Amino acid sequence: MTIATKFGFAPAFGPSSQPDHIREVVDNSLRNLNTDVIDVLYQHVPDPGVPIEDVVGVMKEFVDAGKAQYLGLSNAGKDAIRRAHAVHPISVLQNEYSPFAPHHAPALPGP
Repeated sequence: MTIATKFGFAPAFGPSSQPDHIREVVDNSLRNLNTDVIDVLYQHVPDPGVPIEDVVGVMKEFVDAGKAQYLGLSNAGKDAIRRAHAVHPISVLQNEYSPFAPHHAPALPGP
């Protein structure tokens, strides 16, 4: 079994990756999932108010403490991915592909 969880939304469903909020959400996830280790810890959505380097720095704290094994990003652009990876290896990427949000769809190679 693999346990993956995300953080990054405030109760009002806006982006929130403030360091204290990340710590609170991840600690709550560990408790609610009744586990000591999260296999993949994701930032759910980029937060324009917090540099990705700061976000990944907090995520790295959980890896260093043995509470997370791998880090992932959802819906991040290539520049943010590079900057994040410079802080700690990013193992998993997830991009939105939805008929409800076609502007997020990746460009597919032609035939």
